[in-house]
Amino acid sequence: MAMVMAILRTAILDQLDLCNRGSTPRHFQVQLFLLFHIPQVSIYCTFFIYSWRIFQIDNKCAPNARFLFEKVTSFEPIGGHLTLLYSDLASPGIVTECARRCEHSAMCRAFVVDYYHQSCHGLFENSSIGSLDLRLSMGKDYFEGFCVPNHVHCDKFWPFDRIIDQVTVGARPEEIVRFISRSECRTRCLEERKFRCLSASYNSFTHECHLYSEDRNSGALSLQFNKGIDFMENQCAIGKFMMH
Repeated sequence: MAMVMAILRTAILDQLDLCNRGSTPRHFQVQLFLLFHIPQVSIYCTFFIYSWRIFQIDNKCAPNARFLFEKVTSFEPIGGHLTLLYSDLASPGIVTECARRCEHSAMCRAFVVDYYHQSCHGLFENSSIGSLDLRLSMGKDYFEGFCVPNHVHCDKFWPFDRIIDQVTVGARPEEIVRFISRSECRTRCLEERKFRCLSASYNSFTHECHLYSEDRNSGALSLQFNKGIDFMENQCAIGKFMMH
């Protein structure tokens, strides 16, 4: 019994430290408050319910991958639980710190940057795996987390820029892959070895992935509106790019 209480105390203190640094959702802070004010018998039951959340930070990705982000410019999610990650009115460059805080927060799966208020809020449900939709929102960018294999070297927090409802025009794909998910399409571009994959497009209706050796800076490729097709630009391929 004493050992269980000691483990519980350590876990709660760790989470309170995250609360003080703004890395723990408000609803979880309330739960921690209740833990200190409910009968001892209930504490044992509550410990087993919430211990998974406390220790799940290492389970965001497999051991052979790391947690990075895909940037969706001028969009924000509809719904979902948001909590303040970081705010700094004195410094214009907050995205890197926001990404770092979300990466190291156990339950953060994505975050939204509000450039007008120089703040960012963490999201604890992914639009691609949950029930969330995205809406156009000027002055805000949405960063959705995903796992990148360790053998793909990229020194950026967001390997991809995604542009929603835009189809490529003027460039022919180097490769077409059918019946895969958008996340698989993204990974295919990162891991491509036969050519330098600078961008990809994904059709959510046909589940078709197009991989390109060109991006918007190449000259031949341009974009135009097309519902259900997303364009993804590989930021890891800009400048230094290598495979271990």
